[in-house]
Amino acid sequence: MSVEQAEKFYAPSSFKKWKMARDAAGNMLKIIKTTPGMIDLYTLGTDLVNNWDKTLEQDKKKNDEFLYLHKAGFSAYDILRIATSNGARMNELTGPNNPYQDGTLGVIKEGAYADILVVDGNPLGDITLLAKPDENFKIIMKDGKIYKNTL
Repeated sequence: MSVEQAEKFYAPSSFKKWKMARDAAGNMLKIIKTTPGMIDLYTLGTDLVNNWDKTLEQDKKKNDEFLYLHKAGFSAYDILRIATSNGARMNELTGPNNPYQDGTLGVIKEGAYADILVVDGNPLGDITLLAKPDENFKIIMKDGKIYKNTL
């Protein structure tokens, strides 16, 4: 989200916190990219809690994180790992707090927790495809249930 968008979106006290975190994020990404093993510990997510009427607006901007990481110099392969299997590994590391206890994560096989996106194009060749899910996601499946299928 741009500074201008965030300034309109957040209350002044929340914007101040967001701005401090955003300014520090560039340094954090440099450390993650240049420190061996750090990229394996980085995943996408948020701890931002907004008024209910702003949540959908924020969700629509979440896909811009792919563009942000791309502009920060991460490869498409690393961005896909950050958005998928790294999150699965982080959940597993929470031990008994892991909400996914009944199957494996981060793989597509019978009995596993697997969400599947079928993308029109190759995100390894063009990671920006993921920033426009309405256009480029042809199938969206979560927990074995298909939510979108335009094939």
